Amino acid sequence: MKNILLINTSFRENCLSEYSSFGPPMGLLAISSALQEKGFSVEIIDPQLNGNYLDTLSEALNKPLLFIGMSSYLGENVQHAVALSKFIKNKKPDLPIVLGGPLATSIPEVLFDQMFVDYIVMGSGEETIVELANALRSSCSPVDLPYISYKCNGKLVVGEIPVFSGELDGLPQPALEDWEEGIKKLGRIPLITSRGCDRGCSFCYNTFTGKRAYYLRSPENVISEMERWSSYFKINQFEFYDDNFLLDSQRALTILDEMERRKWSVNRLFGHLDEFDKVAPEQLAGTVNLLVMCIESASPHIQKILNKKIDIEKALGLIVRVTDQKIKFLTAFMFGIPSESDEDIRLSIELADRIRKIDASNTSMCYIYAPQPKDAIVRRLGPNNIIDFSLDAVSSVEVVPVPPDNKLDLRLRPWMNKEDQTFYLDFVLVWQHYFAGFQAVSFDPQSVFDKSDRIASLFKDISPPKNSSNIFSMKSLKAKIYNAWNSFARF
Repeated sequence: MKNILLINTSFRENCLSEYSSFGPPMGLLAISSALQEKGFSVEIIDPQLNGNYLDTLSEALNKPLLFIGMSSYLGENVQHAVALSKFIKNKKPDLPIVLGGPLATSIPEVLFDQMFVDYIVMGSGEETIVELANALRSSCSPVDLPYISYKCNGKLVVGEIPVFSGELDGLPQPALEDWEEGIKKLGRIPLITSRGCDRGCSFCYNTFTGKRAYYLRSPENVISEMERWSSYFKINQFEFYDDNFLLDSQRALTILDEMERRKWSVNRLFGHLDEFDKVAPEQLAGTVNLLVMCIESASPHIQKILNKKIDIEKALGLIVRVTDQKIKFLTAFMFGIPSESDEDIRLSIELADRIRKIDASNTSMCYIYAPQPKDAIVRRLGPNNIIDFSLDAVSSVEVVPVPPDNKLDLRLRPWMNKEDQTFYLDFVLVWQHYFAGFQAVSFDPQSVFDKSDRIASLFKDISPPKNSSNIFSMKSLKAKIYNAWNSFARF
């Protein structure tokens, strides 16, 4: 038996509504490609594309399957994984369910205790999933596989977290043809040109799953994949889903020069401030449509906690050069960090205001820090800050808490109280109006200022956006935030 079913759990239940976010399940597509290369047959169900996904799943369960695979991240994704695993086990109790992803790797004991799961693939999974599939096909126990977590006689056996030690060029490319309908809807070809990161931002899961290792695909390998998919889909626009495209400047410029020669464009490219010392914005003009550089905070105190130091004046100089090249600029700020003060918050507000004054189209989003199990911030919290990482808590994470389902779960943030909860929920609304460009018909920021002297003081002397009626649509705001957040946080 060689048939395997993979299910994308990264979707919103109202995914066909105005609030939808949409993006390729790159992890599953990479797993699918690895399995197919070794002779396994793979089917992918993506509820983003299939409104009747439960009917499709029921039909698939009538066929002989080796296992079903899903991934796990903070937020609604976990709710879907729990519900789908229950649905599957009700119909096929002996069919193995395999989970992967950062959340499963960080808290396997919680997942085994609180949902139906048979195996967890720890860390990067292309090689491990093939080994597991071969073991299951041979009716062998996976006890000898070092990177698998499972239960044996009621006892949890937690696997090791591998650090990828090979060449990325040697891995099969994600099976984008398995998501052809999605590519046509997206209108762009998603690519991942690197893996891991050496920067060590304290809020990032890579500090414990990847141990700060990183790997880069060769420019020849990347260009070959771009050529393949551009020809296959008849699309000349791409989107890079990795943070470290610019880490090796010569590699990046080789790819960008070839893109310019072929008249290919990239819808969005991530960059870190110091990388632009060697890759100038002028070299991106005409090829890159949107540059994303996440600043996180203008406060030296918060930058230290986040382990992400940013030279503010240097960043502003770069943003001027980026906008001079007619490249759209997007950044993000993080709030709700333990020990954050109003002075820290005000510094970020002032910086977002300066960014907006460079060009009114510049976007500064904000989100609330959501602890990830074993991230460096969590590890530094004292015994008085016990975080509830139950599935119920981690599945309720909303990083951009705006209506209609705005919430801020204090179980994940024991350093906050009810007053803080109200403050941050109101603060996010005002920030998005001022700096993220969402406006239309039903919310007046003055109503927040009237009830919160604290927020009114933080935004004192900060002008509302120009050409604004000073009101915006909650519905439009929610849709745009989900789409923008999803575009740089998906993979």
